[in-house]
Amino acid sequence: MTDLRMDFAEPRLLYDRLAVIATGKEWDAARSQDVWVDPVTYTLMLRPLPLTPEWQTSASSPYNRLRLSDTNRASDSNFREYQRGFSGNYWIHAAGLPDDDANARAIQTTATYPKNQAWYVAAHFYAYTAEQRVALECNWLQGTQAGVGLRFWSDGRVDVYRGQDYLGSVDLRSNTPQQSSTPVQSLQNQDFYALLIPCRRRSLLILTSIGCAEYVFDDLDPDASSPEITPQGAFRLYVPTGTITLQFAPLKYRTSGYALSTVREFRYAPSTGRTVDTTVYYDMQGRTGLSVSGSLRKVDNSADFTPDGNLKQGRIRVQLTGDGSWTPFAYGAASVIAPEFASTPNAPVSLINRTRTLAISIGAEPEDAVMEAECQWLASDALQDNRGVEFVWTHPLYAVDVPLFRGRAYPPDLIPAEGSFEARFRLAAKDLWRVLADAILFDPTPLDGLEVGQAIRQLCHQAGLPDSLLDLGDTGVLLPTTAAQGGGEWAVYPKVGDSAGEWVRRLWQSYAWDWFLGFKPTPSGWKLVFRPYDDTTRVDVYLTSQEAQVAQGAAWLWHTVQDLRHDLIEPEANEVIVTGWDPNARRPIQAIYRDYASMDPTLAPASRPNNWIGAPRRYGWVDYTITRLADAERVRDYLANKLTVRRYLAEWTSLLLTYVQGGVRLPVWRGDVVGIVEGNIRHKYRVLSLDIEVFGTPKQGELILAARYRAEKIAEETIT
Repeated sequence: MTDLRMDFAEPRLLYDRLAVIATGKEWDAARSQDVWVDPVTYTLMLRPLPLTPEWQTSASSPYNRLRLSDTNRASDSNFREYQRGFSGNYWIHAAGLPDDDANARAIQTTATYPKNQAWYVAAHFYAYTAEQRVALECNWLQGTQAGVGLRFWSDGRVDVYRGQDYLGSVDLRSNTPQQSSTPVQSLQNQDFYALLIPCRRRSLLILTSIGCAEYVFDDLDPDASSPEITPQGAFRLYVPTGTITLQFAPLKYRTSGYALSTVREFRYAPSTGRTVDTTVYYDMQGRTGLSVSGSLRKVDNSADFTPDGNLKQGRIRVQLTGDGSWTPFAYGAASVIAPEFASTPNAPVSLINRTRTLAISIGAEPEDAVMEAECQWLASDALQDNRGVEFVWTHPLYAVDVPLFRGRAYPPDLIPAEGSFEARFRLAAKDLWRVLADAILFDPTPLDGLEVGQAIRQLCHQAGLPDSLLDLGDTGVLLPTTAAQGGGEWAVYPKVGDSAGEWVRRLWQSYAWDWFLGFKPTPSGWKLVFRPYDDTTRVDVYLTSQEAQVAQGAAWLWHTVQDLRHDLIEPEANEVIVTGWDPNARRPIQAIYRDYASMDPTLAPASRPNNWIGAPRRYGWVDYTITRLADAERVRDYLANKLTVRRYLAEWTSLLLTYVQGGVRLPVWRGDVVGIVEGNIRHKYRVLSLDIEVFGTPKQGELILAARYRAEKIAEETIT
């Protein structure tokens, strides 16, 4: 039956989500074992063997270096090998060779190695002149041709090549292990060491004894699960001038290890029975046989953290397992205690017999759904905020209930009795989006690598919306990950103090703006719906009562429109520029659409397209959470389809339109499609917004609901 009621049973947040996180800057090296965090990107990995004490004393496997017999110079009398310091510590040496003669001086492995093979390289540089010069070249060969190459200059600059193409340079002096840099040219009679590690899906770490740098191949896909940063093939070294003294080996790692974070603290001690789930953000670069796991431990690492109502502090532990030749790469971890929900008591208070006026407005944006009513005031009415409120209307023709509003009420606005007028109160309520809008995030919330719908689900849970109130589709779009970030930062990271509603809206706008987002009634109840728009015509309406009677019979009154108006809206833009930010390349990324015919002022009237403006009209969208070109292009395409065309809008009044889905009669809502029928043509309009007004009161009999609809034409079709 028709009712406006409050204080019915509904799920609410009982215990909110708790989380602690750790990134590369927050690992406790003193309490970790057999792992290493690089000093440039703060990537956690198993410790490379050249950074272990055993490397300085042992050359037996797995600490062995390549020997001359492993290279193309095995039978070249100009090259020899010698041991230095301890048995098996072989260096390859050549002197008296002509300068700048690669045929005579270059040395490469006879074996080939898989793609993305990391290398240890050492060289002894002798006395140089003060001039800048190339000290060393390294190349991952592609067959017999140059693949990815590095050219080390004596001033600390490193040029990067692919084949014969120069890609860019990095400066080793920008990240040095000491406070000041030592140029290569001053390393007289000293050794130079380097670890060259392809990682992070499109990065090459260059970690040397004089400084460190990262080169990002920005043409590689940051989401590739098995990228090729460096090719499969042999490895080549070339010292262009002077005496050659080299040592090198394919980089190997510890086979297992763990990292402990610094002490992390929850906002409050979680109660007994709550569970901790730890997620590690990592990638394997397509390798198999490796593993990563995470847990939350007590501060002393003696046992897992188990909520008991007293414990607040712990450490995140990340366990890495490799095979000696390859390591997982971890970027961060989060330990989360999920929220818990409870139901409010089912003690409904009916207001319908005291309701004097009622109106519902469903705006064009997800957050713009409100209800206002004016009701008789009783002394027993509670002056409370955030009470659940819903309005259900019994359709007078079909005699079934139609859900029209559910949300949270604001405190009532009292209107004292005056003369013959009774005491009343104004009741204002917002739909359940208020739960999202009011939810301030107090815990760190990385969303890296989540599918967009799952990220929205996580934010909804934090805000206090359980799965029973969610209908979220799978976009197939994954959010950027920390693998695409530099400096130990998260890629998609709502900060403490941000609104959950703002972030849900931001994700929608940046990744799925062509989907419906908002609360609406469904066959299984009220839901936050995030799904592609459905172009199915929910209901047909007619311009005259005669046409409606022929088509709809006894229901004709609910299918007749009045006061139909049309508006033609000129294009909002003919140039769309979407700007994001590539955090690795540290520069903006842009996706641009231009409709040159719309811009062209020289076109004759007969040649002009229907979206002709005759001048540039630009629209810009800037969102630095867009970190990939593909995402920028997706937003650009949607905006171009929306903004660069003429829009045909319609506005009409009718009795409230309803339809049946899943055996439930539902109201036509924002995003639904209505067919306006003229003859044998159905003009399909998607509803943008609607205002519902109630006529009559229960004291006067049944309630009649009328609505004013605003919609945009999306298509037309012939009715057969």
